[in-house]
Amino acid sequence: MCIFKWIGPEFGLRSNVFVVTEFTIEKESADNKKGKFLEGTIVTKDYIEHGFETSDKWYAVGVIDKWDIKMVPGKDNIYNEEHKAVFTSDPSLDFAIRKFIFIMLNGYLSRTIKPEPQKYIGEKEEYKGSCVCKKLANSSKKNPFPWKTITNRGNFPENCFTCSCGKNWFCINCNENIWVEVKDEKAWKMLILYNGVVIKKIGIYEGGIYLLQSLCDQGLIPLN
Repeated sequence: MCIFKWIGPEFGLRSNVFVVTEFTIEKESADNKKGKFLEGTIVTKDYIEHGFETSDKWYAVGVIDKWDIKMVPGKDNIYNEEHKAVFTSDPSLDFAIRKFIFIMLNGYLSRTIKPEPQKYIGEKEEYKGSCVCKKLANSSKKNPFPWKTITNRGNFPENCFTCSCGKNWFCINCNENIWVEVKDEKAWKMLILYNGVVIKKIGIYEGGIYLLQSLCDQGLIPLN
């Protein structure tokens, strides 16, 4: 039984290449001496290893800001020199995973963590004018692309735009108003669904935006 499930945006534990993709809480009970007892699963992904995912069971005892986090014993556990089960043999990465769980537990109990970004439910204004891809490619802070005007006061997923020629674009840097073409259909579906929120890591390759997983599937190792 899952009582709480978080699915992103993907949280980078080591830049963009090692991330948390999913976090669940499956059990919750009271411990009269130490506070709450919670148990669940954390799923991590390593993009350097072609998007390899690992699912680990954890449990924690404590209260907000005071958690004792441990792994559920299992035959496939990794152990450190002190014979304690760890999420990974890399001490700094193991610490980062525990810190993430710590933050999520605090957020869960204080009800400040949302399971997923809000999905876009508004209208999608269809642009039927002449091709504006050149304007998008040359957009800048001094000469910004008029997204709000051309989408009839923002009737389209945030920072997303489909030109009349069929190309899809995403504003990768809102402060500088820089737009990049989205060449990956899966990336575009994500951006449209979640109102321009990047819930899965993306990369820029040969002038286009792709999901990092899509680049991994092509045998590329994205580090940007």
